[in-house]
Amino acid sequence: MTKQTNQRFLIVLTLIIIFILIRSVNFAEHLNFSYDQGWGSTRVLEIWRNKEITLVGPGTSLIAESKEILQGSVIYYFQLVFLLIGRFDPVISSYAFMLFCSLMIIPLYFGVKNLVNKNAAIMVSVIYALFPLFIDYTIFFFGPNFQFSLFPILVYFIGLEKIKKSNLRLFLVFFSAGFLLQFHYGFLLIDLALLIYYLMKSKNKLSSIIISLLGLSIGFLPMIIFELRNSFYNSKILMLYITTPHNNIDFSHPHRYLSITLLLIILLTYWFRKAIRFRHNVITFFLLLMFSLYIYIPLPTHGFGMYPNWNYPMEKKAYEIIKKQKIKNFNVVNHIYDNLSVVIKYQMKKDGYVINYNDYYHNKYLYVISSTPDVFKDPAYELNTFKPNKLVETWKLNDYYNLYLFERLK
Repeated sequence: MTKQTNQRFLIVLTLIIIFILIRSVNFAEHLNFSYDQGWGSTRVLEIWRNKEITLVGPGTSLIAESKEILQGSVIYYFQLVFLLIGRFDPVISSYAFMLFCSLMIIPLYFGVKNLVNKNAAIMVSVIYALFPLFIDYTIFFFGPNFQFSLFPILVYFIGLEKIKKSNLRLFLVFFSAGFLLQFHYGFLLIDLALLIYYLMKSKNKLSSIIISLLGLSIGFLPMIIFELRNSFYNSKILMLYITTPHNNIDFSHPHRYLSITLLLIILLTYWFRKAIRFRHNVITFFLLLMFSLYIYIPLPTHGFGMYPNWNYPMEKKAYEIIKKQKIKNFNVVNHIYDNLSVVIKYQMKKDGYVINYNDYYHNKYLYVISSTPDVFKDPAYELNTFKPNKLVETWKLNDYYNLYLFERLK
């Protein structure tokens, strides 16, 4: 190995280690494993146990006439890999995903190095490892997070195509772009930008557009097959969404811009490539490291994106209490944020704990997670139909919330 190769190896390895260490601090307490993660993991568990093959994944926020536009099933199968590694334990599985994200520094570094130069590659890798936005969204299960974690592979292929042009490398660029589109449709903006860019720079435009569209189509093939087999379901819902009244999408959520943000950072390093020096990378590294330590060293009061004073360890604690009681004919309400208690029920299904999960009308007992036992004025059917009742027992979960057991009276 040459001295230059040793330096690159040391830089990439150091950033991977720092990436892991900063995210390992208070990992379980910071982890977001709430409704979306519980629901998605339950669906993945069903797919695995039933040996099911599906073309579609979860719904999106694009809803028309109570029907959702559906995303690709690759979300489920990608998440399945980490759930299998962690034996379906939310913390271990999410940690495995975080470790995977750390390894993506390798294709990101070499991709940017080929696209711009070595100093730009270091700069982008440092930001990927230590920028708080990227720290938060490379820890937990979520479609846009999965997309973001794989985005460095697309960057790598774009870099390869730049240093040595070939039809195969162009195909790999657009295959990756089509594949990533299955995780979140916001990626369409990047796909369109890539199509325009390669079409403008290509000498043989017809060949370029054919290869590009072929790559996109094969990468996006599961959703194309779904559309053909289901009378263009997503296309029809999209047209309904455009032509009928609907709730506007909240575009303020950062997860919609993860990959776009990283792409813009790469473009900025390209524009300022002649000005970036090694000292700038050192300064950026220490500034982001100090800022991240300031944010993540203190014990968080709640999981990222979860309700105040609530996190996955509290969900786990409540479940362990319920499991020890060995009561039958019950259901659970998490009155903090999710009356259906999806996360606790995921843990129950994982462990083979059998109850009638959807029946809140005939259950003899009801566990309620809340700050107060006075919850039955809530019009939600999970609580409102459980009357009359009496409080049987109370368990303290933390300084803010308790677990209550109620019995239905005849």
